Amino acid sequence: RLRGLDYSGDEEEFSDEDRSQVILANNQLYEHSILRINYMTYDLHQEQDSINPQNHADIMMLLHENDDNRHPYWYACIIKIFHVNVWYYAPGVSQTAPTHMHVLFVHWFGQDVTFKAGWSVKQLHHIGFFSRDDPDSFSFVDPNQVIWGVHLIPGFAYGQTDTQLGPLFVHPLEDKDMDYMYFYVNHFVDQDMFMDFRGGSVGHKMLEDLYELLQSEGTVENIDENDELMNFLC
Repeated sequence: RLRGLDYSGDEEEFSDEDRSQVILANNQLYEHSILRINYMTYDLHQEQDSINPQNHADIMMLLHENDDNRHPYWYACIIKIFHVNVWYYAPGVSQTAPTHMHVLFVHWFGQDVTFKAGWSVKQLHHIGFFSRDDPDSFSFVDPNQVIWGVHLIPGFAYGQTDTQLGPLFVHPLEDKDMDYMYFYVNHFVDQDMFMDFRGGSVGHKMLEDLYELLQSEGTVENIDENDELMNFLC
């Protein structure tokens, strides 16, 4: 953001010299309890979503990748909400005051690509937490990339595990260091979420290729008849 670069999913590489040009004022991060996201509804009304890490922490963003198994959205769980004041000491840059920036510290979900989901097969999308051993499991995200909160349904049939994260501070005490193995993305929690997965709504940002991707996800001919699928009404 300091360089004015478009977000590309953390694929930009920065050298140690680049990092040394970024200084947090007083070496401090300031924690916040709530993130509020303004958005346009499917029928062109202004609304606001309130997100907090305690009980409404899951978010969705547009994807930034081009692989064959891509899904139009990325999903993450917000662990902490911060703002920072940043000094940027790059050549040719002059600052009279630090830049005020908001950042989210998140734990990423990954899509289960072995699970066929989408309109073609009438199945909810299937996601699960990245393992803590994965270097891409945690990262910082610009809140401007967030569309809004997403409603996830635990995959109760798959049970829980303590191998994804284990005893880390990101767990609420009541979870006892356990995570559900998988979650289903609820397309039908309200009309706006429905249009995010149906595509074509006037008030929603949706690129044409992503709209086509939504319609073709999980085509029937690619399904293994032995797959365990959860049917839902559409």
